[in-house]
Amino acid sequence: MTPEQLRDFEKMKRDIEGIRTMTDRSFFAELQRRLAGVSIRIEDGASTTGTSISVRDAADLGSETVADNYTGVANLYLNGTLLGKIGYY
Repeated sequence: MTPEQLRDFEKMKRDIEGIRTMTDRSFFAELQRRLAGVSIRIEDGASTTGTSISVRDAADLGSETVADNYTGVANLYLNGTLLGKIGYY
């Protein structure tokens, strides 16, 4: 590696670490500008009832319910209006 390539590589590592640790202010300012009005919030107390379906069990002797309840819900907002909910486990 040339000294210039090594310098560029080290800068790239610092930039990625800044994004990963959320300390790169210019990156997040640009991200916020581009996503103006879009926000995702994880909110406790929101409905955590998930879609449940009945499926056959492994022995094919009966059925069982899967994906019964979420651990929580991430709400997706656009300009303050709730667009939908994303359940997480």
